[in-house]
Amino acid sequence: MLTEKKWMIDMSKIVENENIACFDVDDTIILHPKPNIDKNQLNIEGYKYFTHVHDGKSFLAKPSEIHIKLLKDYRARGFYNIVWSGNGYAHAANILSQLGLMDYVDKIMTKPGRYVDDQNCEDWMGVHIYLEDKNREI
Repeated sequence: MLTEKKWMIDMSKIVENENIACFDVDDTIILHPKPNIDKNQLNIEGYKYFTHVHDGKSFLAKPSEIHIKLLKDYRARGFYNIVWSGNGYAHAANILSQLGLMDYVDKIMTKPGRYVDDQNCEDWMGVHIYLEDKNREI
């Protein structure tokens, strides 16, 4: 005899928004100097020192004004913004906090390393956006 099962749905796991944007931290939200650049020759205008979450050391990076504006614009348009980093969720949260951007972000996570789907991500992920910073000399 079949019995009806009642399913409980944890609504906190559901994103009730059809407009989702994902942002990376390193070299998107902040721009790191290229490794081969002599830091003494770098024009540091626009750069700032950030404190690394894992070891407390300072590092130099430039906030990407164009991507930060896009993050804020998407929030104003009602997007659900996810920010991730290959360096981990703590690094992403740390950078967003230092930049004062937490109010523009819905979810912070480690950048996905795998996905399981019957389709390639290029087929469903949507538009790839990366805006070049014309003031970036690195």
